[in-house]
Order: sequence, then structure tokens, then C-alpha cells
Amino acid sequence: LITTRGFYRYRSGTLGNSDVIGTMNAVAVMPGVHFTRSGVTVTVYAGLDRQSHALAPDDPGNAARGTHLGVRGAAELWFEPTSRTMVTGALTMTTIASAYALRAAAGWRLFDKVYLGPQAQFFGADNYRQWRLGLHLTGVTLLKFELQGGLCYASGDKCNGLLVQSGVSRKH
Repeated sequence: LITTRGFYRYRSGTLGNSDVIGTMNAVAVMPGVHFTRSGVTVTVYAGLDRQSHALAPDDPGNAARGTHLGVRGAAELWFEPTSRTMVTGALTMTTIASAYALRAAAGWRLFDKVYLGPQAQFFGADNYRQWRLGLHLTGVTLLKFELQGGLCYASGDKCNGLLVQSGVSRKH
């Protein structure tokens, strides 16, 4: 189960170059399978995707406005080549606006608890492209959850500058 909420701003030519504020809510329900063999973990998911975009003011020229249903798939890889290093990658794709996200990261174990290292991310859709380069902190454990954080420089069609990221996942 993935839930996402985001906010964005853009200038609309349809509305005479007015600023539009968008709110995106999404949920995807994706059952999956999880394999671990010889220190490599692969997880593959697939399921239904629902996204809703509310725009203020309403922009009839934006194809993302309203509610959309689609199919989403994802795959994740986790590998620890040594007891002090990790390599990870993730890919997700949806039929909604042909959107995708790709992440690759490597890390070195600190204090026998967390990994710190470089990451690269690429995002795209029918009307959007962005890349991010930066650092991640992965593996902070809180109860049955794993916390992640990152600091990136982002560059793309709609955004340039520093970006702080965070994430929570249930430990396997």
C-alpha cells in the first residue's frame, strides 16, 4: 500500500500565465512477492493506482486535473556486497500519464546501524522530467519501521534547487 500527497505550482498558459497551485493525492494497492537469495533481495509489486489532482484556480488545459485510475508496477533490489556496504535500486511505473520513477543508491554502514551514501533519481511522465542527485541516509529503525532521508539537488522541467526527502517503510 502506497499513499502519497504532494503540492506543486506552475504557470498556466491556458489561464493567461496565471499561477496554479495543485494538490495531488494518490493511493496504490500492489500485492507483491519478495525473494532473498545469496545476499540479494528482490521485491516485485503490481496492482491498481488512483490519483487525484485538484487545481486552484481550475485549469481546464491540464490533463492531470481530476481523478485517474490505472495500473502500477514496481520492482526493488537490495544487495549488500560486503558487511559494510549496500547497493539498492527501485523502479516504479504507472499507466497514468505514462509516469515512472527510477532510483539507484549506494551506501557505507555507519555505527553498525545506518547507511550513508550517494543517490540518483529520475522521474518522468507525459509532461514532466526531473533528475535528482544527492545523499541518502537509509536504515534508521523505529519500532517495526525503517526511516529514510535524503538531501538532493533537483533539476527538471518544473523544479530546480535543493530538496529534502523522507520516507517510511515497514521492515521485512
